[in-house]
Amino acid sequence: MDQQKGGGPAFPVTPDNDVRTNGAGGYGMTLRDYFAAKCEIAMYAPGDIFYRTYGRNPDATELAALIAEIRFIEADAMLAARGES
Repeated sequence: MDQQKGGGPAFPVTPDNDVRTNGAGGYGMTLRDYFAAKCEIAMYAPGDIFYRTYGRNPDATELAALIAEIRFIEADAMLAARGES
């Protein structure tokens, strides 16, 4: 994903506040990542969604994957609302 699609950096790094160590790492999380992290997942009831879709309860890996998908769907909607889709 390109930086623009992600909304750019949520916490921009400049030469004055660069806290990266050993030259590893990029320029921090994108705004898309930040929005996804802030998503209130409980209102979506991911376990119920999985059960209605597949007719069984999810295992932990399946539930985590669904939660991540929901978080990024919401983050993308937030970026679109800002006109950054």
